Amino acid sequence: MEWESNYKKCTREWKKRFLEMDKDSLRRRIPSLKTEGNNLTIFYFDRKLGICLESGEIAVLEDKNAPGGNPGASILTENDELNIFTYFWYCKETAFFRNQWLPFRDLKDARPFGPAFQKGINNTLAETFEGNARELEKVLIRMGGKKLSSADVGYELYPVAEIPMRVLFWDGDEEFPAQANILFDRGSTDYIHVESLVTMASSALYRMVKLSGISAKGSPFPAM
Repeated sequence: MEWESNYKKCTREWKKRFLEMDKDSLRRRIPSLKTEGNNLTIFYFDRKLGICLESGEIAVLEDKNAPGGNPGASILTENDELNIFTYFWYCKETAFFRNQWLPFRDLKDARPFGPAFQKGINNTLAETFEGNARELEKVLIRMGGKKLSSADVGYELYPVAEIPMRVLFWDGDEEFPAQANILFDRGSTDYIHVESLVTMASSALYRMVKLSGISAKGSPFPAM
């Protein structure tokens, strides 16, 4: 009997759940979700994904940053796929954007995960791009970021349209090391489970590192 990893088992179960979901309800809860042929499509950061209505398989349909310009060469991580499925599952009918930006640790039910988020996401982001603020900005633009006036480098990214995140970076100098913070809207935890916000941030950081060509420093979150 062929051995099956826990990830594959988990993904198989999520695909089964997806196939059983009420798609009309799903589209009402997630306005950015569209039907195109045999797929539901959604933009995930800078990539357009298609989720097959018959199999639950997720494929990259468009990616302006794909190797050789070929979307099929764009790799989705295990966390990327799970983020999409958990978003579909946990998004509430009552979810809405509040325009109240908070550090991750201050979100509902996030405090137990706060230290790991600070070490694996914020600190890794700061240490990796210290002295490379210009490269970070270029990458955030490539990822479809919207420029903010705060921080040395500040951009709003869109893991999905309904769950934006703000990436803030202050470069270091002779007195202070670089610092970084990722903010979420207070309503984000009504769209997705709080633990999935950690993996969304990790996916964002992974994408930044990959597109920049700079090696990650510090103690990256295990998803990287």
